[in-house]
Amino acid sequence: MGKQLGRGADISRRSFVGGVGLSVAALALAGCAPRGTRWETGQAATTPAASAGGRTLEEIRASKRLDIAVLSDAAPLGYINSFGNYVGYDIYLAGRLATELGAVANYVACDPADRLGALADGRADIVVAALPVTDEVAAAADLSMPYLRTTHCLVSRKDAFLGDLAEAAGRTVIACEGTEAASVLAGTPEVGQRLVSSYSDAGRALEAGEGDALLADFLFATDWASEHAGFAASEPGIGGWRLCAVGVPKGSAELLERINETMGALGGTSFFTWDYKQNLRPVLGEGFDLRQVVVEGGKVLADAGA
Repeated sequence: MGKQLGRGADISRRSFVGGVGLSVAALALAGCAPRGTRWETGQAATTPAASAGGRTLEEIRASKRLDIAVLSDAAPLGYINSFGNYVGYDIYLAGRLATELGAVANYVACDPADRLGALADGRADIVVAALPVTDEVAAAADLSMPYLRTTHCLVSRKDAFLGDLAEAAGRTVIACEGTEAASVLAGTPEVGQRLVSSYSDAGRALEAGEGDALLADFLFATDWASEHAGFAASEPGIGGWRLCAVGVPKGSAELLERINETMGALGGTSFFTWDYKQNLRPVLGEGFDLRQVVVEGGKVLADAGA
């Protein structure tokens, strides 16, 4: 049976990041962020992108607005905190990319299955929402260098704990449509599937007993379990590890080049390590090896021997 993964910290995840969300600019000015970090406070989307098919870099700069498809209920990657601010690992990167393009981040909330759709119909200029680097995704969007390495785990009740999919045979497992977790379940016919639209719906379905476990990104799953008494997350690794990248509309070569240049430069300042410490360490704990998930300048730290 797999082990239960939990945090050692006593502080509330939402309280911790709620404070961080209000003080990001102050941290940057005080020198707690990597050198050169500048931030803009992003708000919920109010105006769609100019046209379907993707705006050019010149059009984005002229409008001084970068429309970014993000997750809004998937802590600690992207979510809205108790102060009404978008925060999370993806959000910090999204805000920095907007600033480097001379624009203000305009966040467009999307469910996982709608991330690529937001690019296709012009609601978003880019996607920063744990978008996996797969052939299927690459066929629908151009992808940047990777910025995160992640995997899946299960969340289940402590008194009926499931440590892996083998233990879930004959049971029902919940997953979000349009995610790699759903693809993993599709390849595991001995496990029943309950697909939902959003991460919020997935959590509610698990609490309501509509499934025996939830399969999701291990960062979300670990965070969710730590916030819900009676539940625990399994060890990460189900379905293998995968990389995540920023997505842009097909053919947006100039925009993609600028994003890659920015992300490469950020890697030289250890920006993603800083982002990890702000958003992921409070979830995973001090004992987790950040090199397993942090990607600086397109290179996984564990693979780079950092």
